[in-house]
Amino acid sequence: MITVLFVDDEPALLDVSRLYMEKTGDLKVEPCFSAEQAMEMLKARAYDVIVSDYEMPGIDGIEFLKILRNLGDFTPFIIFTGKGREHVVIEALNCGADFYLQKGGDPRSQFAELIHKIRLAVQRRKDEQSLQITRYSVEKASIQIYWLDTSGRYIYANEAACSALGYRIEELLLLTIGDVDTSISREEWGRFVDRLRNHGSIVLESLHLTKDKRLVPVEVACTYSEFQGRGIIFAYARRHREPAGTVNAPAGVRGRCRARSGGSPRMFFEVTDSGEIVFCNQAAADRIRDRENPGNFLPTILTLFPVENRPLVSGILDRVVREGPPEILSIPFSQRGDPPLEISFQASYLPPAAGVPHVMLREMETSEGMGSFQESAGLSPLGLMLLSDTIQGCNPEACRLVGHHRPDLVGSTLLDLSPPYQPDGRESSLTLLERFYSAGTIQACTFPWVFRSESGELRPLYITATPIEHLGRKMFLVALTRPRLDR
Repeated sequence: MITVLFVDDEPALLDVSRLYMEKTGDLKVEPCFSAEQAMEMLKARAYDVIVSDYEMPGIDGIEFLKILRNLGDFTPFIIFTGKGREHVVIEALNCGADFYLQKGGDPRSQFAELIHKIRLAVQRRKDEQSLQITRYSVEKASIQIYWLDTSGRYIYANEAACSALGYRIEELLLLTIGDVDTSISREEWGRFVDRLRNHGSIVLESLHLTKDKRLVPVEVACTYSEFQGRGIIFAYARRHREPAGTVNAPAGVRGRCRARSGGSPRMFFEVTDSGEIVFCNQAAADRIRDRENPGNFLPTILTLFPVENRPLVSGILDRVVREGPPEILSIPFSQRGDPPLEISFQASYLPPAAGVPHVMLREMETSEGMGSFQESAGLSPLGLMLLSDTIQGCNPEACRLVGHHRPDLVGSTLLDLSPPYQPDGRESSLTLLERFYSAGTIQACTFPWVFRSESGELRPLYITATPIEHLGRKMFLVALTRPRLDR
């Protein structure tokens, strides 16, 4: 039953209106002779809709509407007005009236139109309340909720999602899926969207990289839908904890890491906090196998490092296994029968297997020969980087300009340090490709670029990329400077 408060100073009109409208069976009309009386009645109970005449003694219909809205009462409001009062209609709508109705004409048609607008106003109010409740429940949900477009750009995240990743909402909306799930490339995301579009929903396990560089295991349920011709991916994520008593390593995050390392020419280890080797790929096995007894492998990763550096390695493993941020290991690495080499590993947290969390050690590009660059670039007033597909070296000024520590820079790409889109609206990846292609065909190329610092701050700089050869490889010497006004 829809309850209607009908306000008019003409008793005859009120009686006729009540009788006619209540014939429908779903309307209950309570008459009222003035705005003042109506406000007293509203103190006692609420109504689904208010119908009010405009021209009444004392407080007119517009003033009555303004008082209600100022008191925070947003009950649907329909105003009656005489013909030729278009200025009243405009003012009423500007003050928050839902509909208006002009008096006169055929009574049957007029009442039919009034009943239609009453039902429409009540339904619209219910829809608005339902939408508000839905929005609130999504925003306050304990599960992480993200919306992404088909390019992988974040278009919404609720409070739980922002809290889990450590970003403010305005920061997160500058990112793409590759900034949070670093295992997903642009091509892999495109293939994933195609599969999701075909299947409708997919559940997967992954690792999310937080703002403070922690890797967090998550289980993500994704669904695909189209809204106003635009494809949207709805993602629901929760912290993934493997059940105690699991004997074998899970086929999810851990399996993906192992599978990807299989054909890699770089070493990959999975170790416990004590350094016990749980798994290594073929490249690692070939390097650490006992040449005199090929079937034998080292029992612990610590024996590959000099004795004096083993406490440092143990400390890094202990910090990372406690779900700390990834760290870089740049310590001489001893291969059996060979002199030590300076090999860098990235140590990252892996979720528990059989209740025991592990550490992933991934060999980064060799830093052999980087000492000369570090020595020559260290005192330069310019920010300098040595770049191949990733950053091979950088001086202190480069770290200061982009707002990252050296361990975070070495091994990263320029895209890792940049927002997905530059201020001109172009995608960072396409712009970099064009600029460095240009730099590869001429002597040097200078262009503006915006980096994202470790704290999330956007930093506008200029890049000058010069093609060089270093250690027999084609690389770029990248010089960083601030825009002239900022210097």
